[in-house]
Amino acid sequence: KAAQGDRAGGFRRRRIMVPLLAGGLDIGLAVVVAATFILLKVRERMLEDAGRELRNLSYVIADQTERTLHGVDLAMAAVLERARAAGALTAPDAFLAWAVTREAHERLRNRARILPQVGNMILLDATGRVVASSRGWPLEPNDSSDREYFTALRDGAERVLGPAVRNRGNGTWTAYLARSVV
Repeated sequence: KAAQGDRAGGFRRRRIMVPLLAGGLDIGLAVVVAATFILLKVRERMLEDAGRELRNLSYVIADQTERTLHGVDLAMAAVLERARAAGALTAPDAFLAWAVTREAHERLRNRARILPQVGNMILLDATGRVVASSRGWPLEPNDSSDREYFTALRDGAERVLGPAVRNRGNGTWTAYLARSVV
């Protein structure tokens, strides 16, 4: 009889435990499903926020880039205005005669100095040879006739923002903003 009582008690415990375990598993599963749903919603909101922040940041960077390029373009225009005032833009020989002077170097240097994003301002002749630079005077020979910005200018473009290329002088990645003199 004692053995039957133990079996009957174990059976009753199992009968009580099975629904409790099933209920516990159901509750646990509901908690996991709810947590997963909440986490997916939080992730979705975070991705939307990140996308919005990325768009806002891209607008700020685009605006800053536009201002930077405008400043560089104004600096180049000021140098060319001085060349025009000196009569250097009347003929290629006149431009070359002015561009190789210390005055041209000083003009370039002073303009580049106030623009921290400008590494170097240069003047090229009609063949693509660097004839003036804000970095140094007198100038080391340098040929840029194979650069995309020069070929675009030679082919008639007024302004060119070239792709980033390795600078031949120091190996850094450099983007060129170039404009035609004539």
